[in-house]
Amino acid sequence: MKIYLVSSNTRKLEDYKRRIKTADVGHLMYDFDEGRYLDIEDITRSKLQQAKNKFSDKKHLVVEDTGFLIPALNNYPGPYVKHFLSTIGIDRLLLLMRNESDKTAVFRTVLGYFDGEKDHFFSYDEKGFILDKKSKSTDIKGWTEILNIYGHYPYLNKSLSELTKKEYENYHNIIEKEDCISKFMKLINLKFNQD
Repeated sequence: MKIYLVSSNTRKLEDYKRRIKTADVGHLMYDFDEGRYLDIEDITRSKLQQAKNKFSDKKHLVVEDTGFLIPALNNYPGPYVKHFLSTIGIDRLLLLMRNESDKTAVFRTVLGYFDGEKDHFFSYDEKGFILDKKSKSTDIKGWTEILNIYGHYPYLNKSLSELTKKEYENYHNIIEKEDCISKFMKLINLKFNQD
């Protein structure tokens, strides 16, 4: 089976190829119109429809979207991470969160898959928290400076950017047991065994 990741992000392709062993993973480069949706699932549904329209000769199309939700700020910035970083920024976010008792922060990812006949959606909330101060680390692991203020529960006093290579691998192993790609792999492994 060949699946196609439809994305303008080649880093995502590397992750899919590393993790999915029962299918050949191809890449279709495409810049999506993400519209003005606030909900990550709505954005992913729109992306999948755009992918189906653009690559109508293909099946087994995969798209995904991730947002960063802070419940104390009514789930802001949600899908608007880039805009948030260029306007409000990390330092002002820490000021906004200074007196909040709920420091919860969530990376929400939704993966959409078109199997040639039907659409499938998988979601995953990675729950962590906002730290009280920004890390000075420059190692943001290929993502954004949000990793300088975001912590995950095995490492209560460190941002993700401060984790050692071994700690970061451990964190990834925790996430990858239940994230969207893991849920998606269960479906395609089932389909692979049926075909």
